[in-house]
Amino acid sequence: MWAPAADLDEINRPFVVSYFQHLGKSKPRIPFGFRLMGCTFEFDPVTGLIEFQSSDPSGGLTCVTFIVLVFKRLYLPVVVEGSWPVRPDDALWRASVIQALLASGADPNRMDRVKNGLVDPRIRPEELVGSFIQRPWPVSFDAAHKLVREVIADLEAAKH
Repeated sequence: MWAPAADLDEINRPFVVSYFQHLGKSKPRIPFGFRLMGCTFEFDPVTGLIEFQSSDPSGGLTCVTFIVLVFKRLYLPVVVEGSWPVRPDDALWRASVIQALLASGADPNRMDRVKNGLVDPRIRPEELVGSFIQRPWPVSFDAAHKLVREVIADLEAAKH
């Protein structure tokens, strides 16, 4: 099941790697949040660094939405964001993440803004993997979700 990113060709691959390296050198301050909408990475011509920006005070990224945003910013969108549904267990997941972050010392004011702010439907890690290995990008929820069981089975098999 493991395969390279299907729509990342030999021409774009070095560009993407270079962008990730530049992000690593830039070390942008990226707040945690459940609101990808309004978030972007911008190049600062004065400092030469890439900075994170959000038009929403509760905006911020999860691990998955960080990857989604990077590829979106590079004009290589991997997912059709509007095709992801809101699912009942997403609210429970968000609450458990906020509770864990608060327990580990996260700023309570920031967590209140995140908790009470707008949220985007959750893209799960296995769904992003299911999107990456398909062609053409961007991939809809339905297409990504068809591969979720295989992705999870491969992860479980790799544990043993």
